[in-house]
Amino acid sequence: MKFSLLLFNSLLLLLSNFSQVKTACTASENGCLKCSTSDTSECDICLANYYLSSGACISCPASTPNSYEGSESSSDCFACSAGANNCITCSDTVSEGCSTCAADTYLSSGICESCPDDTYAPEGSTSSSSCHACTDSRHCRGCSENKDVCTTCALSYYLDDGSCIACPRSCPNCVKGSVCKSESNHLGAILGGILGGIAAVIGILVVVYKKDAVPKLKESLGKKVAKYHAVRSN
Repeated sequence: MKFSLLLFNSLLLLLSNFSQVKTACTASENGCLKCSTSDTSECDICLANYYLSSGACISCPASTPNSYEGSESSSDCFACSAGANNCITCSDTVSEGCSTCAADTYLSSGICESCPDDTYAPEGSTSSSSCHACTDSRHCRGCSENKDVCTTCALSYYLDDGSCIACPRSCPNCVKGSVCKSESNHLGAILGGILGGIAAVIGILVVVYKKDAVPKLKESLGKKVAKYHAVRSN
């Protein structure tokens, strides 16, 4: 009897310990992109359309099935909406998300992912391989479908008719050509000074008006009070 009881308790203890064993995290499984280095049973970064919760990747709800890679809350989940999140058209089924993405993005798991800097992808791209490097990859930060035409430039370069031109050495943060940001700030300072002077003049005029108006107001009130007492005395 004692042996049976001891065996029963041992089995209970074994089952309890077994239930507490956590499954090891494996990247690309259960919605996980990157596992934790401090706890091998937990995930650190989730794939798109999942969000992280207590070390596990949870699928977004059916009503808001989409999320970006690395989402950390159910509030990061969203439903497809044409014109939002770089999506042009949505699929007929909510769970499928977007069907057509804007330029410079590509379709992946129902969402539109951005191409890396210095690359371009035409509208409707469906793979990261559609992101092609701009011809001037050193100075362009974005280009049009014609890879020779830049749309944005690196720091110390300005856009001029589809090309990135180096700013003058005397003006490394130029806006366009020889127009420096510092010059723009200088013009702003001059304008601010003019407006400040106008405000000061208005303030002086108000003070002068008050100095002139207060005695007149007192005189008018005095006359009304005297008239009131005269009426009562009669």
